[in-house]
Amino acid sequence: MKRSGRRFSIFSLWRFCTTLPKLLASLLKRPFTSEWFDVLAAANSGDADEVPEGWKTVREISAETGLSESHTWKQLRQLHEQGKIERRRFKICTGTTIRPVPHYSI
Repeated sequence: MKRSGRRFSIFSLWRFCTTLPKLLASLLKRPFTSEWFDVLAAANSGDADEVPEGWKTVREISAETGLSESHTWKQLRQLHEQGKIERRRFKICTGTTIRPVPHYSI
């Protein structure tokens, strides 16, 4: 008898795909009462940091130099490892969320 090589039957895959949205909907209706959730939410909330003069993101540096962001990122990482530039993370607003973004200074 020849095996098809499938780990799951077509029916079990179909059943999983049809019950997943119901499961996710039920999870989203539950209130988050975890102590860890409260701590993590508090850590992510807050105001954005004020970035001091002279600190720039990879995107800003690549726009100034005309190099791609990936090439700029690699060069900045090497310079930081050599101790020629400083790197600090500042919380800035990226679209709709506040995230820590690395900034570089000469």
